[in-house]
Amino acid sequence: MNTKHTVPPILTILFILLLAACSPDPEVIVVEITRVVPEVEQVEVTRLVEIEKEVTRIVEGSPDTARAPEITTPDLEVLQIELWPDFDQPAVLVLLTGRLPVSQSLPATVAIPVPADAQINAVAQVDENGMVSIDYRAVDGAVLFQSATPTFRVEYYVPYQLDQTLRAFDFQWLAPFSVYELAVQVQRPARTADLAIQPQPSAVFTDEADGLDYYQLDRFSVPRGIPFNLNFTYTMPADSLTIDELSPSSPDFPDDPDDPLHNNQQASLSM
Repeated sequence: MNTKHTVPPILTILFILLLAACSPDPEVIVVEITRVVPEVEQVEVTRLVEIEKEVTRIVEGSPDTARAPEITTPDLEVLQIELWPDFDQPAVLVLLTGRLPVSQSLPATVAIPVPADAQINAVAQVDENGMVSIDYRAVDGAVLFQSATPTFRVEYYVPYQLDQTLRAFDFQWLAPFSVYELAVQVQRPARTADLAIQPQPSAVFTDEADGLDYYQLDRFSVPRGIPFNLNFTYTMPADSLTIDELSPSSPDFPDDPDDPLHNNQQASLSM
């Protein structure tokens, strides 16, 4: 075989292969290659078969080239972040309650970022009747789900740093979408006398229903791609969980013992 006449057509073929994704039919692409490059007849038949296989791999996608579809979450009208350390596990329970804009068509596909070490507890859609668990899956550091209602809830646990009786926790919110109104609240563990938070809260109030103290920041907006950071520390003289101090009639207990959701419905529905 005369390689002088073979190399240029192969280079041309490889160039066309880079554009293969514009046609869904590999056979059509091979025919087009033959038409554009007459010298392709000089290429060995086995090489042409290899080229056809390569075209098929590019067009149809193989495990090493296939990519997950990009998910675009709409901007959120409101996002309420609640942090409950040592509530019902020796960790921080993070409750994210979001509301989509009224203009958003439903059901909406939503991808909420979560830390790599997050233990997902539940995902739900919220309406006037409360919260109903929905299916979800974890993809690329996010929880992906479809909500048929404008308001949704994501719950997960993350570990805190432990140094004898001192507990410390760093939280960061960073998302590829904007939040027009971010509300942040930290629940003080029942057996903790001190709780230091940065940035400093603007208010502290005691909830009449559960008797617990909540530290609250002023609401603010967070543009897409801009991080919000919060950290807090507290001391725990002895291992204790807040839930052990609450009455079973407290609204923070699930209505159904088999339901993992934490029914702080006032926070979920009054945003």
